[in-house]
Amino acid sequence: MLARILRKAVPRESVRHDLRQVRASVSRLLRGVGAEMFARARVPRSNAGEVKLNIGCGDRIAAGWINIDRQGRAGSCYANVLNGLAFADATVTRIHCEHFLEHLEFDHARRFLAECLRVLLPGGDLRLVVPDAGRYCEAYAAHDAQFFARLDHLGGAVEALRTPMQVINQMFRMGGEHRFAWDYETLRDVLLAAGFARVARSHGGDASAGPVLDGDEWWRELESLYVEARK
Repeated sequence: MLARILRKAVPRESVRHDLRQVRASVSRLLRGVGAEMFARARVPRSNAGEVKLNIGCGDRIAAGWINIDRQGRAGSCYANVLNGLAFADATVTRIHCEHFLEHLEFDHARRFLAECLRVLLPGGDLRLVVPDAGRYCEAYAAHDAQFFARLDHLGGAVEALRTPMQVINQMFRMGGEHRFAWDYETLRDVLLAAGFARVARSHGGDASAGPVLDGDEWWRELESLYVEARK
């Protein structure tokens, strides 16, 4: 009797769809767990000499650095940094993290920066490069048409972004990939709250605090915020 009622109440195709969704979710979970376990086995631990991390490396695989990315590209180590960094306390010399932080929710970003602080040696440095929300807001308030015109295909937009607000929305949202927009004041506040001793603005290619892996695409310095933080 109950089975007949359930068959009438819940269409079989709907149940099959739900089961497919559950199987897909479980499959993704198992793949993620397996990849994370594998990553923690293969990500190099600290050893004698300099340990430099290139987190969210994408296609920028750098010799002499431990390149870390969630996409598992050739030459990089898979890791989901939201699960922490697979390094002991105070074992890393320098961290480079370019156009990655904006892809994290604010609370996740704070936890990630705290992890960076944990693994850095005293005196170690963290270099962050993110889209500069402050620069966009300043350009909008100043009616800087030239700034926005140069970014009319920001993020690979197929159709030209015709107004400043379209460009701003592209930067803030990036098709749902961007989760938080940073300016210097906010990033400095979060870094100091995490426990970094010194935070300062930088610029593209500035190696005064240590080696850099800054991307050299023309648009990066136009719209990016460069920050150095020292433990």
